[in-house]
Amino acid sequence: MLSPSDASSIGDEIAEFIRSHGIHFERGNPRQYFEQISHVSASLTLPLVPAERLRTVVLLKSFYSLWNIVVDDEMDRAEGTRHHLDSSIQLLLRRSRGEPGALPGATAGASTLDAILSRLPQDAAKAPLRELFYFDFWELMTGFCFEYCINKERWAANSEEYSKYSTVTAGIKHFFDLDCLFADQTLEPATYRRMRLGYEQLGLAIKFASDMGSLKRELVDEDNLNIIRIRAMESGMPGVERKLESEAQYQAVLPTLQPLFEKTRQKAFENLNTCRELLTGVQGIDTAPFLKAITAIIETYSKRDPFFRQK
Repeated sequence: MLSPSDASSIGDEIAEFIRSHGIHFERGNPRQYFEQISHVSASLTLPLVPAERLRTVVLLKSFYSLWNIVVDDEMDRAEGTRHHLDSSIQLLLRRSRGEPGALPGATAGASTLDAILSRLPQDAAKAPLRELFYFDFWELMTGFCFEYCINKERWAANSEEYSKYSTVTAGIKHFFDLDCLFADQTLEPATYRRMRLGYEQLGLAIKFASDMGSLKRELVDEDNLNIIRIRAMESGMPGVERKLESEAQYQAVLPTLQPLFEKTRQKAFENLNTCRELLTGVQGIDTAPFLKAITAIIETYSKRDPFFRQK
């Protein structure tokens, strides 16, 4: 368990990083936000990580959350640009080649990513796990590229590719990577494969549940696509192709979306149950606390939609 003092110091460190790098943070007080995020990240840390490395792992997971926010907010809430994503891609390519990190004048996105990569264990025994961590970032960046494309060109969006690419942006395989990188033991190959399969299913569950809770924001405030909106477009439902102008318009379109809410909820919990089956069967790792924590998060996401609240 992360101590209150460690959580507070992580909040302070991330808040200072945000201040010193001129990051426009729109999600409340950054120190309080990341103090809370640190507790969540700790609850999603497997017992592979020894106590003396827990703070470091949680700090890097908090930086990962910040990177995700910086990239996502630029594309969704600002001018629809991708400067932070592109500079991060360039940085990851440099790091993958064994070259130095962020160059002078790098964006806050690249600097945030560099804060993670520069703290990874560098011993030779961890090299394969570092490569997998890099790969998972390449996959994540591809997911953000896909989201950028479909939000610019709505006609190109479809639910199959969304499930393949966009769901990566909400996944936490990087958390598993960090747990393994800082673990004091090496997982058996069969165990490692099973864990990655579980986290793959978890990414789908998180994204679908999150899409349920963020529909109003994406329809009324930001005008971004998500799985419910895309499936509505595929079904020919009117009123979802363009940004809505008012709360009244949003309330008017909700009844037509109710079947898609139910389908999305069902799919999210199917993926969560598949993850639970995979991770519960892992030998030698107590995954029960992790599964309890992630289930609570997914249930919270899914309960934000209006149809659930009416029941």
